[in-house]
Amino acid sequence: MRVGNVTLAIDPATKDLKIDPHSGDVYLIQGGPEVRQAVERRLAAWRGEWFWDRTFGVPWLDYLRKAANIPGLEIEIIQEARRDPRLTEPILALVRSYDPSTRRLEVAFLGLVRGGALMKEVFTFGAEVE
Repeated sequence: MRVGNVTLAIDPATKDLKIDPHSGDVYLIQGGPEVRQAVERRLAAWRGEWFWDRTFGVPWLDYLRKAANIPGLEIEIIQEARRDPRLTEPILALVRSYDPSTRRLEVAFLGLVRGGALMKEVFTFGAEVE
């Protein structure tokens, strides 16, 4: 019996499918790692880039201009994370650091996964937010 979602693993360094170099098999993840990956992908996406759902993702450039609106971005990140039905209240996101020259930021993220597991992560965005 399968419990929860199972999905393909994404390599955090390359942002591509994680594949065993010897067998060619793809890796599967489930449980906490699957939720973490889903939330990270949701937050890293630019709003509208996925043509099946133009409301998916964060409108990064609306917030990361010359005069960055970090408090507004934190609210936007929380609202986007709340769209994942596996997360329950409360959800907290706090931008820990922001480099305006590269638009690279670190987000401390805290949320509860249905079933009671605590999700405490630090996400770094920047390569996608150029």
